Amino acid sequence: MNAKHFRWLFFLLLAGLVIVAYSLDAPTTIGLSGESSSDKYLIGGGTAPWALCYAALTVGLYFLLMYSSPTSHGRTIRGWWRRLAAFWLDFILVMVAVSPILGLLPVLAEWRRTGVFAWSFERTTPAPGDGILFVMMFAVAIPTVALYYIWPLVRDRPTPGACIMGYQIVAANGAALTFRGALRRTLWGFSFLRDWREKSLRIDEETETHAVELR
Repeated sequence: MNAKHFRWLFFLLLAGLVIVAYSLDAPTTIGLSGESSSDKYLIGGGTAPWALCYAALTVGLYFLLMYSSPTSHGRTIRGWWRRLAAFWLDFILVMVAVSPILGLLPVLAEWRRTGVFAWSFERTTPAPGDGILFVMMFAVAIPTVALYYIWPLVRDRPTPGACIMGYQIVAANGAALTFRGALRRTLWGFSFLRDWREKSLRIDEETETHAVELR
């Protein structure tokens, strides 16, 4: 089973997520959110068993994709829309994987503070440690999301979103990117959004990479 075959598994994963999300009786807070002003304070956080199961399934498929058999490469893809679609698919998938797990942090912190366990909470009064909790969430989330994009480049595999769209990013010389090169390309990740009218994408020129079809 090579990388190309995983596109259908990730597609089914996303389709199942839509069905599960719409079948819930009430929305569940996933992760952590907050709002603070001179006359208003609101913080909410949490996770859910179904979301944790989906996160575990997404992470498991991601690891299987990273260690799947490599696939042969086809023609170079110069289009912009397919890569834009992959970008949003990857954003959804990484949020599905990361947010429910990170949501355990505010759940456990609130449980420790109140002595009452709940999968989600919302309150309008501040509590000691709220600021630290937000810092911890960002400190874990940002490197994790970056690694989601970096590791496939180092492993010479497509990201799940790119896998669904049938392509992957490779180095111009055909070799797998180094961690430094993969990090550089990830940091350039949003620059392609302004090049939709161009025949070549600046991110490819700057990082010496290009997109190729999966065979």
